[in-house]
Amino acid sequence: DFVQAYPQADIKVTIYLHTPQGIDLGGDNYDVVLKLKKNLYGLKDAGLTWWEMISKGLLDLGFEQTDTDQCVFKKDNVIILIYVDDCIILSRTKEDLDKTLQDIKKNFNITDEGNIETYLGIQIDHGQGYMKMSQPNLINRIIEAIPGMDKANPKSIPMSPTTVLTKDKSGKDRQETWNYRSLIGMLNYLVNTTHPELAYSVHQCARFCNEPKHSHEQAVKEIVRYLINTRINTEDKTEYNGLMFKIDSSQSIVCYVDASFAGDWNQSWSEEPSSVYSRTGYAIYFGGCPIIWHSKLQSEISLSTTEAEYI
Repeated sequence: DFVQAYPQADIKVTIYLHTPQGIDLGGDNYDVVLKLKKNLYGLKDAGLTWWEMISKGLLDLGFEQTDTDQCVFKKDNVIILIYVDDCIILSRTKEDLDKTLQDIKKNFNITDEGNIETYLGIQIDHGQGYMKMSQPNLINRIIEAIPGMDKANPKSIPMSPTTVLTKDKSGKDRQETWNYRSLIGMLNYLVNTTHPELAYSVHQCARFCNEPKHSHEQAVKEIVRYLINTRINTEDKTEYNGLMFKIDSSQSIVCYVDASFAGDWNQSWSEEPSSVYSRTGYAIYFGGCPIIWHSKLQSEISLSTTEAEYI
């Protein structure tokens, strides 16, 4: 973790400040201004200034940015992941890890928090030959966001495969007051990190954040009931299932993909253009572990099931 990351960078523009209240400079403070010398939280380009400093610092140490993700740096057997002021350093050997950390400390104020246990709200558990990623705190927040949901009956699946949500213009209005858009945001983060099985159901609900109906809030509650089913009660705490990574060196890259041709056709409003769009879903595995997954409507209208598979 970079300590006070933004102020570690020098400011690139000239900025003067009024003397803050409570500071006595030995005269009339109204006649004195202060010149800002370091990057400061709240400045419109503070994040960019810090990013330019940390990326240049790593490049000067011999690291290279990956083409697919500019926040990932690689050098020999060491990989560094940067997210604002948090970073993960990966290496095959402890010697390379310690040396990299010492090199970074020469130019940056950084703390070593040891083996990774949590990162960006993701709980990481290590076992013999496996690693598990889960988000118990986020799931608890999602359950608590809907009053009374903590006592609901669990479900084995998040949504029926035959369920197709529509705008439901003639349907009932929402009957509850919890924040629909906020809950969808939390579910989206859950999908993108540890629960790929929710991609289809959450994407369907997310399409109607602008004007959700009763049918949409019921669909969200069904997803939450599924999350309750992933709960694991232990002697000292409550945990939830997540992603389990067990490396299979005999496998390289494997991709599973499928498409649903005009999945909403004849089930939603006949004048709704999105009803004729097909849906694509895929999951890509590397070494037997899922690394990328997605479920979305296609951007073009397919004219056949074959065309839907190729788009």
